[in-house]
Amino acid sequence: MGTFVSICLGLMLTVYNPSAINLVALRVAYQQASSSEERALALLAELEKDKSKNSTLEGYRGAVTMMLAKFQLNPISKLSYFNNGKTILEAAIAKDPDNIELVFIRHTVQCNAPSFLQYNNKLSSDKQQLLVELKYVKDADLKNRILQFLKSSPYLTHAERSNLP
Repeated sequence: MGTFVSICLGLMLTVYNPSAINLVALRVAYQQASSSEERALALLAELEKDKSKNSTLEGYRGAVTMMLAKFQLNPISKLSYFNNGKTILEAAIAKDPDNIELVFIRHTVQCNAPSFLQYNNKLSSDKQQLLVELKYVKDADLKNRILQFLKSSPYLTHAERSNLP
C-alpha cells in the first residue's frame, strides 16, 4: 500500500501542474486501483483535485468511477457509479477524440464491461483505431500497454494479432 500512496502523491503533485503530468505513474495507479476500493477511492480523490480539465485526466476519472461499481454491493449503486463514470469518459473523448489514450481506456472498459450494460458500441471502431494508430504512438509506456492488451484481447482476429509488432 505504501507504493500506491507514493504513486498517488506523485500524481497529486502533477495535478497542480498539469504540464508535468506523470502519465506512467497515473497508469500504474489506475492498474493498481482495480485491486481494491481503497486504492480506487484514493486515485479518484487525486483526480478530482484536477482543475485543468485535462481530457486525459478526465478520462481516467471516468474510468476509475466506473471501476468503483465493482466494489458496490447494491445493484443500483453499481449502475449509478458505472453510468456516471461512462458519462465522464465519453465527455472526455468527445472533447479530445484523437487522444489515443482515451480510446484505449474506453476499449479496455468495454472489453471488460458485462454485456447487460450494453456498453460495447465502440469495441470495433476503437480496436481499429488502436490498430491503425499504434505505430504512431510515441509514448513507449502507453504503446507497450496497448500492445500487451491487444495481444491478449479475445476481440482480435488471428490475422490482426499476427500483424502486431
